[in-house]
Amino acid sequence: MKDNKIFLDIEEEEISIGLLRLSRKIQDCELFFNINLLNSFKFSREKDFILKKGGRLYLFVQYQTYDEITKCTYSFIANKFYDTKLEDGTHYDLFSNLVEETYLLPEYRDVDYILLTKDFLSDFSVILLPDNLVFPIQEMLLSPEQELYQTIQYYE
Repeated sequence: MKDNKIFLDIEEEEISIGLLRLSRKIQDCELFFNINLLNSFKFSREKDFILKKGGRLYLFVQYQTYDEITKCTYSFIANKFYDTKLEDGTHYDLFSNLVEETYLLPEYRDVDYILLTKDFLSDFSVILLPDNLVFPIQEMLLSPEQELYQTIQYYE
């Protein structure tokens, strides 16, 4: 009797993310203090988002909140890394000063934060933002071929 092979055709869907640009250079704490003043839910600093690349760990600031009304978790992740270390956990090596700037979305270096939702609902309009500090959120679709998509799926 011949064996029938079954192949799963799992097509991964694109996910929607928000791109946030600052209108002027400010610290993370100042931005999220102002965002928290405008919203009923409060963003707080969470464990860093980590990207493994070339034997190094790149650390990205992450702020997160849960909205009781929409039952959704929102995360802001900095696009640019703030620290790096070797995968073995040490901070310094002979060439530590030669580490190039690393971005989660290198083609969007002007983006300061990436907005994600845990449920991948793309209604970012529920988050009120201070008009004097940020530009409107730009929505973008991430395809399964992109490195950030794979990293997000790994951490989910």
